[in-house]
Amino acid sequence: MAIRLLLHLCDDKRERQDEAKNIALNSLEARERLWDKVYAALNSSELLAECA
Repeated sequence: MAIRLLLHLCDDKRERQDEAKNIALNSLEARERLWDKVYAALNSSELLAECA
């Protein structure tokens, strides 16, 4: 179903499909960086609380 939606939205044009794929990958990488920073901040806060 997702593939059919993608094909419909991209008008069956390979260039648009590739662009959509790259945007999706960039989005996933940005999300991963965000949650890595959240995790690091939480661990940093826990370490600071333990030292106090």
